[in-house]
Amino acid sequence: MKKNIANIIISIAAVAALSACSLKEHPYGVFSNETFFLTEADAENALMYAYVPLNYIEYCQRFTFYIADGMTDEFCDYNMGNESIMSWDVSQTTEEMLYLFKSAYISLSRANTLIQEVGKMSIPQDKKDRYIGEAYFLRGFNHFMLAVNWGRVPVRRNPIVGVQDTFVQPDDIPAVWAQVIEDLEKAESLLQINKVQGRTDKVAAQALLSRVYLYLGSYKETESPGYEWVKDADEMYAKSAEYAEKVIKGQSTYSLCDNIDDIYDVTKQNTCPEHIFITGMNREASGMEGTYSQLPCLWAIQISDYIYIPTTLVPEIDPETGKDTVVEKAKYDVTLSTYPADADLTAPTGGGEGIYEGTEVTVTASAVDGY
Repeated sequence: MKKNIANIIISIAAVAALSACSLKEHPYGVFSNETFFLTEADAENALMYAYVPLNYIEYCQRFTFYIADGMTDEFCDYNMGNESIMSWDVSQTTEEMLYLFKSAYISLSRANTLIQEVGKMSIPQDKKDRYIGEAYFLRGFNHFMLAVNWGRVPVRRNPIVGVQDTFVQPDDIPAVWAQVIEDLEKAESLLQINKVQGRTDKVAAQALLSRVYLYLGSYKETESPGYEWVKDADEMYAKSAEYAEKVIKGQSTYSLCDNIDDIYDVTKQNTCPEHIFITGMNREASGMEGTYSQLPCLWAIQISDYIYIPTTLVPEIDPETGKDTVVEKAKYDVTLSTYPADADLTAPTGGGEGIYEGTEVTVTASAVDGY
């Protein structure tokens, strides 16, 4: 009996001791807006996170030209599954449209969070202006992509904080374009000229504003449905020319390339002065998405799990056969392995139609470049 009473007393004492202690845990390793946006590095990481969707394969990579060119006579998908786009049979469940729409709003949401949170941070004003200015560009760019493809879409100006914020009605077309212009003008005012691959700057904002007004003028001139609100096409063209002049004559960082081949040379993406806004590129073709764009690999030669990229775009025509020896001999980056002369190196995806057969080829996986 005494033993039982002693156990009860000990139990009561333990409960009392626990009740006197705080059981609240400090959330180590858990990020929120309150715990993340503390340093310049945090702000820059958040900005890179907002850029990432532009590199999704279903956004500013192949899905963009599926939608832009898929309904024209210039496009053939070789039974790759884009027949609905080619035949104008498009609905809200068409994959190319669905994922482009989704990706634009992912980037928009991240840009909105950055605009809100970085504005509260105690970091140098020039850094704050750059991060917020780039976020405004991204918000304007994403609304622009949505406007030209759908017209009436929901305008997003604030971060999504709950499920109640996810379902909203689309705004009228004039409101969408007004948001595009407002955000790009803010970006232009905040940003400096700073050419960095994968990043935007003042000139990029001016260039996109020029395109915005060019589109609006064209919509008005061609009497596109939904654009009756645009007052005068010539006024829009004049605004487009005004921003284009800023791009061409208002700075000395960007210009036409002296050698047109440099525009397409993957080794000169960082240095070619003609690239105003170009995403970071991944040339290793590992299948990795989200960090770099894989656009340079879309038409490369694929052999099993490897994709090979030519070291030159300059054709070398054999005077006897009239064939491009760069393709015939398949000159690629560095040595991975050498295939015998009778090896069948036809791309397994069906491309090339056997033009690599019977050629001794030395190939390699290429390096990653980009910012």
